[in-house]
Amino acid sequence: ELKAQEEKGQAMRATMQTGKLSREDFNDALREALRIYWTQGGLEGALARVDDEGQPLALCMGVTEAAVPVNSPVYGRGDLKNPGPEQPRGVPALFGLPAAPAVAAEASGRLMLAQWLTDPRHPLTARVMANRIWTHLFGAGLVRTVDDFGGTGEPPSHPELLDLLARRLIDGGWSVKALIRELVLARPYRQSSTFREAAFVKDPDNRLLWRMPPRRVDAEVLRDSMLAISGELDRTPRPGSLAAEVGTHSVAILGFQKDVPTDLDGSLHRSVYLPVFRENLPDVLALFDFAEPSLVVGQRDETNVPPQALYLMNSPFVTARAQALAERLLQQAPQREAQITQAFQLCFQRDPDAAERELARDFLATASGSPTAALAQFCQSLFAAPEFRITY
Repeated sequence: ELKAQEEKGQAMRATMQTGKLSREDFNDALREALRIYWTQGGLEGALARVDDEGQPLALCMGVTEAAVPVNSPVYGRGDLKNPGPEQPRGVPALFGLPAAPAVAAEASGRLMLAQWLTDPRHPLTARVMANRIWTHLFGAGLVRTVDDFGGTGEPPSHPELLDLLARRLIDGGWSVKALIRELVLARPYRQSSTFREAAFVKDPDNRLLWRMPPRRVDAEVLRDSMLAISGELDRTPRPGSLAAEVGTHSVAILGFQKDVPTDLDGSLHRSVYLPVFRENLPDVLALFDFAEPSLVVGQRDETNVPPQALYLMNSPFVTARAQALAERLLQQAPQREAQITQAFQLCFQRDPDAAERELARDFLATASGSPTAALAQFCQSLFAAPEFRITY
């Protein structure tokens, strides 16, 4: 059956390429193409599922435990169809570390590789990890090229500090939490972000850390913050991924399915439980510089583009969170002044100043619609403010 389908598909493709289809043949071809598109992902995709003999090809590669470990050939450009010479299992002989013993015939070699990576004498593993932790907390790494510690990368601004942090990470049993705790309690992290002109003239890039740099929060933090402030955040794990609920349709055509939210965000769970499809990210992740799913990204980009502001102004998700926050304020603070104060405290962790309070009073007094609708619009303006998505 597969062979017959393959031959029929090849003949149809050849006929379509000649451009000599009759109206009846064209309608038949279109009907068949649409049928395959919705059931198998397109004519070309259907043909790519079988080889020249009509035998099914591997859908994807996975990892499973073999009964007996074996050596693997080197595949040219990673292509299963292009195997090279077989190579024995082993550990890289790099960085001057003592040569590891040969892998036993009954062992896979993964344990030896893990031991080699975490060897205290290894000059890279702990440094790379410590630098990434520093990057996450301070916005820029001691080595700013976090994915390149080689000759083409940037040298560390504080090499002795990087070595110290690497040693602390190793001595602490490779505990990421312990190193983060030490860094956030240190003076550089706790200092103000206040601008000082004299320091800026000497060090405009802040490489000497004369202030804590203001940083925009990650996309996941932005979304979770709106849910937490509105009182709606569901901290329980989501029961499976949305990917498992797509059904038989291709993930590539999610946009045509009416039961799937356009932003793939129909729940109130934490952002860590959102689905990550390479070609169809949730809107809030795609717009606010989520890491490219098909790449290894040590440090995310930070952009400031109009679609971000438009999302905060028009997204149904944001307006729903603003409505929920307004209802929370009406329940907890019946008086208008108390509502304004609590809204600022929840969104910005501070009280409004005199000018902000006056603007809020005027807006709520003159806004059209019901008092709840006006308060929801005010809450949404706080969500859209730069201060909401920037840490100082």
